[in-house]
Amino acid sequence: MCINHGLDKGSMLPFLEVCREKDIAVLVMNPNYNRDPETGSIVPYSQSMSDHAVWVWDKYVANSGFSKVSVVAHSAGGGCLKSI
Repeated sequence: MCINHGLDKGSMLPFLEVCREKDIAVLVMNPNYNRDPETGSIVPYSQSMSDHAVWVWDKYVANSGFSKVSVVAHSAGGGCLKSI
């Protein structure tokens, strides 16, 4: 989508912009990488995509104090959500 229709159609950027405008808290996970692309250092708790997703959820979401959480997941994100 991004190649043929641009970032407004093929990315999450418009969604994030609406959240920012409405003052909605957002957490973006990218469990596709287990190394920091800039430093090459290993990302903690990222032996697998699911391991990383569960760790992020437990550390940041489960204890966030929010009474409701909405999740937008695509492709392998659905599998990670199942693990959570």
